[in-house]
Amino acid sequence: MAVITTIRSAFGFLTRLPVGPWPLQNDLNGISAWLPLVGLAVGGLAGGLTWAAPPLLPPPGAPPPRPDEARPGGLPSRPSR
Repeated sequence: MAVITTIRSAFGFLTRLPVGPWPLQNDLNGISAWLPLVGLAVGGLAGGLTWAAPPLLPPPGAPPPRPDEARPGGLPSRPSR
């Protein structure tokens, strides 16, 4: 149980994530061994999201799509005559 409390304390120290009920450890001596693991987890999550986001999101600063381009297949919004 103490190991889980120290890991939760390390996550609470390095992030803003809610890590469960208090009390958590306040001394850095107990959680210092877990800080690299928490940093690896947070960095891996951020890196994974950065790697996975480009196919799903438009590039930063791109103009919004025109209404006819926003439809699947680029179908026009009105039939042309």
